[in-house]
Amino acid sequence: MDSKRLNDQQVRDHYYDFLDYKLSFRPTYDLIITSDDNALNFAVTHQNKLFPETPLVFLGVNNIEKAKSLESNPLISGVVEAPSFSETLKLSQKLMPERTNIHILADNRIPSLSDLSAAKNALKTSQNLNSHIIMLSELSWRQLGEKLNELSNQDILLLISAFKDKHNKTLSFEDSLKFITSHTQTPILHTWEHGIESGLMGGVVVSHQEQGYQAGRIARDVLSGKPIAKIPILSQSPNRVMLNHQKIKEFKITEQSAPKNTVWINYKTSLLYQHLDSLIILLLVFFTLAGISIFLARKNFKIQAISSQLEEQTSFLRLLMSTIPDLVWIKNPKGVYLLCNHRFELFFGAEEKDIINKTDYDFVDKELADFFRKHDLNAMKANQPLVNEEWVTFASTGERVLLETIKTPIYDQVTGTLLGVLGVGRDITKRRESENALRLSASVVENTAEGVVITDKQTNIIQVNKAFSEITGFSADEIKGKPTSALKSGIQDESFYREMWFELTHLGRWSGELINKRKDESLYPVWQTISAVLDDNHELCHYVSVFSDISQIKKSQQEVFHLAYHDTLTNLPNRSLLIERMDQAVKHADRSHKAFALMFLDLDNFKNINDSRGHLAGDDLLTNTAKILESTIREKDTVARVGGDEFVLLFDDVTSADKAARLARKILKTLQNPIDIDGGQVEISASIGICLYPADGETATELLKNADTAMYRAKQQGRNNFQFYTEQLTKEVIKRVELETELRHAIRRNEFTLHYQPQIDLVSGQLIGAEALIRWTNQKLGSVPPDQFIPVAEETGIIHKIGSWVLHEAAQQIHHWQQKELKFGPVAVNIAGPQITHEQLTNEVLGLLTKFNLTADQIALEVTETFVMQHESSIHQLKTLDAMGIELAIDDFGTGYSSLSYLKKLPVRKLKIDQSFVRDIPNDPDDMAIARTIMALAETLNLKVIAEGVETEQQAQFLKSIGCNEAQGYFYSKPLPAQEFESFYRSFEQAKQ
Repeated sequence: MDSKRLNDQQVRDHYYDFLDYKLSFRPTYDLIITSDDNALNFAVTHQNKLFPETPLVFLGVNNIEKAKSLESNPLISGVVEAPSFSETLKLSQKLMPERTNIHILADNRIPSLSDLSAAKNALKTSQNLNSHIIMLSELSWRQLGEKLNELSNQDILLLISAFKDKHNKTLSFEDSLKFITSHTQTPILHTWEHGIESGLMGGVVVSHQEQGYQAGRIARDVLSGKPIAKIPILSQSPNRVMLNHQKIKEFKITEQSAPKNTVWINYKTSLLYQHLDSLIILLLVFFTLAGISIFLARKNFKIQAISSQLEEQTSFLRLLMSTIPDLVWIKNPKGVYLLCNHRFELFFGAEEKDIINKTDYDFVDKELADFFRKHDLNAMKANQPLVNEEWVTFASTGERVLLETIKTPIYDQVTGTLLGVLGVGRDITKRRESENALRLSASVVENTAEGVVITDKQTNIIQVNKAFSEITGFSADEIKGKPTSALKSGIQDESFYREMWFELTHLGRWSGELINKRKDESLYPVWQTISAVLDDNHELCHYVSVFSDISQIKKSQQEVFHLAYHDTLTNLPNRSLLIERMDQAVKHADRSHKAFALMFLDLDNFKNINDSRGHLAGDDLLTNTAKILESTIREKDTVARVGGDEFVLLFDDVTSADKAARLARKILKTLQNPIDIDGGQVEISASIGICLYPADGETATELLKNADTAMYRAKQQGRNNFQFYTEQLTKEVIKRVELETELRHAIRRNEFTLHYQPQIDLVSGQLIGAEALIRWTNQKLGSVPPDQFIPVAEETGIIHKIGSWVLHEAAQQIHHWQQKELKFGPVAVNIAGPQITHEQLTNEVLGLLTKFNLTADQIALEVTETFVMQHESSIHQLKTLDAMGIELAIDDFGTGYSSLSYLKKLPVRKLKIDQSFVRDIPNDPDDMAIARTIMALAETLNLKVIAEGVETEQQAQFLKSIGCNEAQGYFYSKPLPAQEFESFYRSFEQAKQ
């Protein structure tokens, strides 16, 4: 099978197909013998198909468990193979009881580790031996040599396997054995037969000869007719004691102490005893030949005298030629071979006797033969040696090599006659490959982007490449001969270099980052790798350093770090950097037993400015705000941007609420100054929440959360102010978060309803319309007033979905009443501020009118005075709605900051007097005066007026007296569900009749 080299599935399949085909037309085998684990596995796997009744004998099987498992197979017997570590250890104690320390040498190959485990188990029963494991995979070959040199006369070395060191440098078994025996004078035990003759002491060894003998004995018995089922598997490996006689003598061990059945290797007896028989025969031959020689000597004396000199020269020439590794040949002037050496025989793939008297044309193709002949003639014509290179292929091996050939004409020294040409061809393939590799390496080193420095072992520079000069500014001539310390920056201290040299000395390599100095004294960071170079004697001879200038990488890292920890718009620290600095502030405060303040600042009307003036203006405002805030803090304090218009200020060593309050007032006052943006000026204000450490939180996260909570309280308190954190705020925030969470699911859960409040004509007493008012009842929170959930909906953006739902429900209800012929005027729907700026509002209203077949006068829209004033862009949309015939009204008129010039631009038809001005009529003269003023304004602008919150007849009479014609309130009816509103309508109509 040749499974040692070819053992993949494809090979096994082909081998199976071959045997299957072969056995299909020839008799089955009488006996199968397998000689390793792979062959046994193949035979057992295919036994039923290929060898169904054929006895099978195995040997050389290391898998003992596998072998034992085959005892139940009546067609299989054989011999297992396993090293005898326990017996070898006992033998060593018997031969060398004074040596009590055993060192086991192994590497990390799987067979080696398996044998090492078996050896360890054997040691458990050896009480007088101290064991030490030497793992070559953890050492270099040089380190192994040092360890072996340290072994003393109390030590024994057990060799299991040693092929590959920690650097993956691999030696053959012979080279490994030479290395080990040259580095120690300690007895070396070995449990395998090979190597004992080369300097090992031996042991109880696996003998392939004995394996073959035992397997042959079983095969003989089977072929003699004995049933194989009656021949048990030899489960004990038939190992035998094998010792190197020279080593036994070297360590002064007597032969008598060795077992009687010992097989001796390198056993030397006296020369006479060894060759006694041969000597007797030689003497007989000698005396016989002596007589003949005396007779012939006289006859041939003259002939011998003449030819002796020629024979001597010829013998010397042939001896010389046979020892030369080059190709040597001699041709006559016609190109006929006269002589060649053994190396040349390999080239032609023929023996010398078959080459002599033939030409090149008898061995190679015509083109190559012509080439050889041409150069032969050139040499003879030039009358001097000529050198050329020839690529040739050895016929014996197929090896293609490059020959450097010297062809020299030879002449008769007496007559001067040309005798032919002497050729010598030297294989320079490896030399040329080495030269090419050296040229390539030199080119790579010279042209690589990394700087390369080669020094002697005293670290004096002997060679640099072009990249080195480009990076450092030193030319090769300027730096050669100088120590590498000329490049030191002085940044790294002595401890750094001590660690570096420690690694270089013990590991032969160091990599790391350091700062170097250029010729112009400027500093630059490098990533550098230094390797120690050893000569053939494993002695240090050079250092090679390769380094890269990582200045740009460092710069990029700094930029990435800056981007990771700073806001890209304002260049202020971001949340991540703020958290780090807060953590540092906490540690500092704990160490110094001081406090610090944290302020969470939010611009009050940033969204309005951003929406009305555009995002570029908004970015400009944020950038200017950042600069203003930076100007108000100390150098050791921090201002960070953590969100859209949210900033956090961290003040170290602010130990009191009074000091924090003074800082907050200063910030608010500074922000009140007009800010230049987008070619104009804007005025802003801010709301600030303040926390003090450690009173209001122990961690950065907790402090930020609590400061944010305090900021929201500042917003609720009218904005442009600051509030300190209290625990009550946290409770309110939790409540608000719960409300927001429930609000997000309210539409899906059908928790909203619309109630309708009648609107009455104060002059005629007629029902002239209704206002749709949203109500929310939640399973967890109960009934939630609109003034609690509407602001949350506006802040979170949920208001758009709620507003669309209200419009749809109101339109659907109007359609329902239209079908029932309930006619009483338009239904007013409140439009939240964010809805007005939504571009789809007009299309949404138009779509509902179309869907439910409604006319524009059946629905009215009420908008907030303040929001319309702040968003000039919404006027265009309101004008479009007005053009459609939709009645528009200003809700809660008088509570915002009304602008008469702005009011003139608005396409509104009605003003609604806020209930806060109606509530105290007729008891509050100021409210009565405000009501009159609104009426006068409406009359001037030709607008209708409706008052809300009318609860008494006196209020209704007063409003009527000043010209207000429409009203709504509890005096007439509270907001009613749709069905109850229908009942109210019918009752109202009946009462009117």
